[in-house]
Amino acid sequence: MSNAITDKTEERLPQGWGPGTEIAPSVVREDEPTVARTIVLIGAALVIFGAVALLVNAFRQGAPVGIGSASVCLTLGVVGLLAHAAYDRDLQVRRLYWGAGLGLLGLGAVLCVVPFLGGGDRLFALGYPCFYVALCFLLAVLHHETDPGIRRITSQVMGAAGALAVTVAFLFGNNFGGKEFLVPYGSLLAVVGLVYLTAFVSQRGIADDLGYRAGLGLGALGLAAFVLGLVRTVLAVNYLVPGGLLYMGLGLLFLGVSLGLCSDHTLIVLMRRELAAYFFSPIMYIVLAAWTMVAWVSYKIGLLDPIVRGLVSEPITGDYLFGLLPVITIIFLVPALTMRLLSEEKRTGSLEVLLTAPVKESTVVWSKFLAAFVLYMFLWTPWWLFLVDLRVDGGQPFDYRSLFSFVVAQAVMGAGFVSMGLFFSSLTSNQVASAILTFVMMVLFLGIFLLELTLRRASRDPSETPSPWITVLNHMNYVDLWRQSTNGILIPRQLLFHGSITAIWLFLTIKVLEARRWA
Repeated sequence: MSNAITDKTEERLPQGWGPGTEIAPSVVREDEPTVARTIVLIGAALVIFGAVALLVNAFRQGAPVGIGSASVCLTLGVVGLLAHAAYDRDLQVRRLYWGAGLGLLGLGAVLCVVPFLGGGDRLFALGYPCFYVALCFLLAVLHHETDPGIRRITSQVMGAAGALAVTVAFLFGNNFGGKEFLVPYGSLLAVVGLVYLTAFVSQRGIADDLGYRAGLGLGALGLAAFVLGLVRTVLAVNYLVPGGLLYMGLGLLFLGVSLGLCSDHTLIVLMRRELAAYFFSPIMYIVLAAWTMVAWVSYKIGLLDPIVRGLVSEPITGDYLFGLLPVITIIFLVPALTMRLLSEEKRTGSLEVLLTAPVKESTVVWSKFLAAFVLYMFLWTPWWLFLVDLRVDGGQPFDYRSLFSFVVAQAVMGAGFVSMGLFFSSLTSNQVASAILTFVMMVLFLGIFLLELTLRRASRDPSETPSPWITVLNHMNYVDLWRQSTNGILIPRQLLFHGSITAIWLFLTIKVLEARRWA
């Protein structure tokens, strides 16, 4: 073998060649939200179809697509647009939805003013939902917006709209419009103003001076409204129902929201954390959608159909708020709301971190209970909105005094249900097991009603002494309390039972957490 070394021929490069400019890191193009854009195409088609169908129904009797089907299509279409607005970060998309939000806000304001200029009450029913859809679009824009000017203008528009709505609601409801304006227009405008101002404070944050002052202003306004309602109830005749109760209720609502936004108390902070976890979870929206469908079915069967046939009598809310469908559905709703309260904390290990902090077990339990209870009462909002639609479209007032007894009954029953679910959630780290245990107990509560009904049917003979178990079971079952409250009847002993079991369930939950700390 030859050891000779051969020279390697040098390869000459083209004249003028040089290395390229360093531009690392490479530009990575973000994937397009294909699913969201597919949803928006379907949503836009549904919006157009639903809007055209509603216009046809407005000018023509016996249209091929009824008002109910058109409204469902329009609602589903708007939900699709909101889903797209929440996920698509494209600049053109943000600007489009920003303009849509501002336009809907202006349209809602015009349609809500026209009824008081002689344009008809039905326009208020069309304009009022525009406020909430507009707010959803504006919040979706703020979620992705990077331009500080657009963010500042959007938050200022929300704050100004909320302040204007609250001012009109309380000013005209108290002096100029009277109770005819307060029910339902003033109270509805007060609620929408509260929602806008809450969004404004949340966007600015309480660390910002303007946001903190706006939050405190909500509390001051709530306190003033409560005092005004109380004073006018004492001085005026027949003002308590509904004017005084509405003013005091709205005042307490404003005070509660202000406390939740501005307070740094440990209980309030943990409660805010739990509510945020609910609203970031898809379960909450699934439950709300299902409960809204139950409300729509009850509204159609319990109110609309009897009104068309002329078979309705006061209080008309009885057949609407009480029925087999809502009584059965509540058995599934409560486990869905409470199954994650402590089970999720155990599964992720965050409960140990929480218990090692300087926080009492009772504070943890009360914060989770209050958050779930607030959400339980919030889920009844669609039911009230259907009644508002009946009042606005019907143009005639109805006996709404039974609604106050129903709210009290639901608050007491809901507290018992939520505390029970919280207890079972503290026993296991498995959400499914917690939901099953709560579901079984809800079925047992329904079984108490069925057992009482069986005993009543068995003792129909007036010569026989009724079984004392009928009275005991009547105190314990929630179905009778639910039914009687829709007719304006409240029995204190039934409220006492559900209030007592609330205290027992909460006490047991606290003891379970204390045992876990010392285990």
